[in-house]
Amino acid sequence: MILTPKEPRDKNAVSSLSKLVPYMLRGKGEERCTWYMTGNLDGLHRREDAELAVEVMELLQEGNVTAKGEKTYHLVISFHPEDRRLTPPELEDVVQRAVRAAGLEEHQYIAVRHSEQEHEHLHVAVNKIHPETLKIHHPYKAIHAYQALASDLEEELGLHRVDRTSGPSLSHKARNFEAHHGLESFSRWARRSIGDTTDLDRFRSWEAFHRELTRFGVRLVRRGNGLALVDATRPNLACKASALGRAWSKQRLCERYGQFVPGPEIAEVARGQQNAYVNQPLGRTRDDGLWREYQDALGAGRARRQKQREALSSKIHAARSAHRRHFKLRHHAIAAMPVSRADKRKLYKLLSFERKAAERKLGVKIKGWRKAGVEAGPGSWRAFLAARAARGD
Repeated sequence: MILTPKEPRDKNAVSSLSKLVPYMLRGKGEERCTWYMTGNLDGLHRREDAELAVEVMELLQEGNVTAKGEKTYHLVISFHPEDRRLTPPELEDVVQRAVRAAGLEEHQYIAVRHSEQEHEHLHVAVNKIHPETLKIHHPYKAIHAYQALASDLEEELGLHRVDRTSGPSLSHKARNFEAHHGLESFSRWARRSIGDTTDLDRFRSWEAFHRELTRFGVRLVRRGNGLALVDATRPNLACKASALGRAWSKQRLCERYGQFVPGPEIAEVARGQQNAYVNQPLGRTRDDGLWREYQDALGAGRARRQKQREALSSKIHAARSAHRRHFKLRHHAIAAMPVSRADKRKLYKLLSFERKAAERKLGVKIKGWRKAGVEAGPGSWRAFLAARAARGD
């Protein structure tokens, strides 16, 4: 059993209840809820009352006008694929104890079960606003409580035991990247290639330590109150230094090498890199040619899209040139007319209206060309494998 708090996709949103609960109940298609319960929502315990329950919870959230950020807590409780199906009373007990472990037992919540995947799992949407005090509660330190609760529940309910003694956990961003693309994240690569292989005792200064990191094409920089590893040529690839292990935290490194000293500049690191991060399939790679075939498909797709973009750009340029030329000739024709200045001003005004209307029509046409003009590539590695499997591979 694994209990995982999920971060909202839109971190600027105030409440995700109106999107989260419909997803829990129906997803993007038909009904997917196989069990439903609520907590601290008197009289709204039926599945048919879900919409009203969401309205009640959102009304309470609106009562707190000082809290910033997300007011909904999303918890996922996942079971092992070989676990037995729990009874409704057992599910209620699991949800209640999980909410209590987060310190939210007095708060309103909705819980559902999904059974369409190989492993059953529960989604719990909790209102972080207290129903009486209207204060917000952030369960920042619930992870250790969740781990202890999961171990207790596995023993009490006779479920499969999950190993939770692995190394530093990946960030939500890294887990989402791996889940959507099926590729090894920068954070996992850094821990495997740098954190697990670098003997920190070999270095006596920050200079020597930075020189070692240069081989991997990464820089150690200040970020907030800690340190982060950043790719020298791709600044969007970064992870906390502590994700590589406890010895990599800012406090431990400063105890070892003294006050932090910045490393070399980006250009110098880029020149000295030898084993930089590259996209690779997650897990053990079999030499069956599929990854090479996917890379070839990506390259061919990029080449095709580049040609299509160039052709589309030429087409748009020709259409705009023809538009300008047409109205320029119309303007010259009016200028050559043997009429009074007042009549010419009226004709110029009509021509201006006509030109603006034609520009709007041309803009709509160009927008349609851009939507339909460039074909999609093979997608992510995970989507590529799914497409091959769907064809019987």
